[in-house]
Amino acid sequence: MNRPPRVLLVGVGGIGHPCALALARTGRVELVLLDDDRVERSNLHRLFSFDEADVGRPKAVALADHIERASGGQPMIVLDRATPGSVLALVREADVVVEGSDNFATKFLVADACALASKPSVHGAAVGWSGTVLPVSPSRSACYRCVFEDLPSGDAVDCATAGVFAPVTALVGAVMAAHALRLSIGDASQSGTIAHLDARTGMFRARMFARRKNCPLCSEARVITAIDASRYTTPDCSLHNLAVTSLESSL
Repeated sequence: MNRPPRVLLVGVGGIGHPCALALARTGRVELVLLDDDRVERSNLHRLFSFDEADVGRPKAVALADHIERASGGQPMIVLDRATPGSVLALVREADVVVEGSDNFATKFLVADACALASKPSVHGAAVGWSGTVLPVSPSRSACYRCVFEDLPSGDAVDCATAGVFAPVTALVGAVMAAHALRLSIGDASQSGTIAHLDARTGMFRARMFARRKNCPLCSEARVITAIDASRYTTPDCSLHNLAVTSLESSL
């Protein structure tokens, strides 16, 4: 490879923002920022490189500008979101995919695309005082569906109702960046191990998951062999917190 490893960052909000900054500061990767959202005033408490002047600007553009000023790096920008029609092409161009989106549909869509394209990935989530990070190495570790199975069918507490705290998003983003760097050099030793942060106690706990024998995505009996738009609901800002909550009792 004549260029640095290319890291596709899906979502540059609460957890994607600090992850991008940490990766950019290393100077070891080529960043691609995928996001179509704009900076809102309510975002500023956790998007700490932004200020009032950035309100209304595309998050990816504002973040890329900050990175260029701070470190001299020039991330690539894709002002879009991961969709069933675009995700595979974007994933195939990357060496590692970091998923920091805020809804279940995108999380499962990106996870499926990474498995189908045989790309390592890191998945993160944060809500309230809790956060999780899961690195995945295709064909070597449990995949995202091994752990979380499928989109929830009921209501989920989200960032609008439970809130999310800047120290939590910063820590989760930093851990995501560390895993992305490991995967970029071929270190998959932590893949399939989910880290759970409980910021109320300041504790991280970790649990390694085995691959599910009947997983529809990564088992020998795989049934997910293509991106089918009917599998994914419209993003609605429903965070991964149901899975986080259930994991709290099992870790």
